[in-house]
Amino acid sequence: MTDLKQKLSKMSKFAEKLDDQAIDFVRQIEDLAQEIEDHLNRRRKKYQVEVRIDGALEFSYYQLDFFIVTKDSSLHYVCSMSIDHEFDENEILKLLDDYFKEELN
Repeated sequence: MTDLKQKLSKMSKFAEKLDDQAIDFVRQIEDLAQEIEDHLNRRRKKYQVEVRIDGALEFSYYQLDFFIVTKDSSLHYVCSMSIDHEFDENEILKLLDDYFKEELN
């Protein structure tokens, strides 16, 4: 029985380390989303951009969702980008601009 207790204790410590890594990952992805949002908003004055995180059970499936916030505070979904996709700022801005012109003007 002692062997089982040791294995259980080892798994408990391993789980704690994974919890800490998960918390750190979420904190970093939140910071990144805010950094991207701030950067895009500096480039666009006619509308406000909001970036939200679409979490998943597996971290590699996390996505960033891009929205336009109108003057009346309405939130309009435009597109998503997987975190493993190469970030193309101009592509995102084009999608945002197109949506703004076609749907909100």
